[in-house]
Amino acid sequence: MAGMNCVLLFSEEVGISGVVTSEPIDISKANALAIHHNETAGTGTITYTYSLSPSRAGTYIIPTSPVTIGADVTADDILDFAPEAAKFIKIIATESGGSAAVTVTSTLVIQEL
Repeated sequence: MAGMNCVLLFSEEVGISGVVTSEPIDISKANALAIHHNETAGTGTITYTYSLSPSRAGTYIIPTSPVTIGADVTADDILDFAPEAAKFIKIIATESGGSAAVTVTSTLVIQEL
């Protein structure tokens, strides 16, 4: 049966040019993915990318194809994306503006088969 799964990615400040990476998330049943991005404080800019692995504790690889989910996001938004086939994903959030920190609450919403 199809369902919806929501995974909190981050609820924290990302410092100037800082990088935060989520824990591994099982996407083996994913049909569609979206990040719900909510800026709660600060004026920084966030860029989301990802890395993939066939196993939870395996090596996570950033694909050479474009992996940007959202570039220089500065306001609340919903960012849908379709990664290459993998069982696990890690979402990476980088403060890409280089001039101000930002506090974000980000959730990965997974529509499952």
